[in-house]
Amino acid sequence: MQNAGLGAVLALKHFYSQSALPNALFATWCIVTASILAGIWRRQKHRI
Repeated sequence: MQNAGLGAVLALKHFYSQSALPNALFATWCIVTASILAGIWRRQKHRI
């Protein structure tokens, strides 16, 4: 699944609630790491 949020919803709908946990953790990890990377890129000087 490329969309972890959708994976979590589908897992909740079709399987046990524990099966959605890996997708929920991955979605959280993606948001946190993307925010950190955006902050790093914002502080860098523009090089062309």
